[in-house]
Amino acid sequence: MNASISNLLSTIVATFAPVRPTRVSFPSSAVDSTEPVEIQKRSTLKIAKPLGRTVTCLTGTVWVTVDCDCRDHVLEAGQSFAPTTDKLMMVHALEQSTVRIVTSRGR
Repeated sequence: MNASISNLLSTIVATFAPVRPTRVSFPSSAVDSTEPVEIQKRSTLKIAKPLGRTVTCLTGTVWVTVDCDCRDHVLEAGQSFAPTTDKLMMVHALEQSTVRIVTSRGR
């Protein structure tokens, strides 16, 4: 096999090979700040009781899903999402990403 084809195949396999995702759980109090949270590619930030919070993607791209809600949301830098339920919310980094999670004043 040609060396360049072999290198290309190795790159493709390395890029698309299954990688065990990392799950990072934060207690609700840990995300009640305006400090940015970095999420590694293919890692998931789990937020219990997210009602009253807003997640804003600062860099990268994240996929946001809420338990028992069939709608999913993909956020790119500058976009935000505020859940309408207190079910578990998961923020999954599709690439290296930074998010900020803030609590609304009424919470």
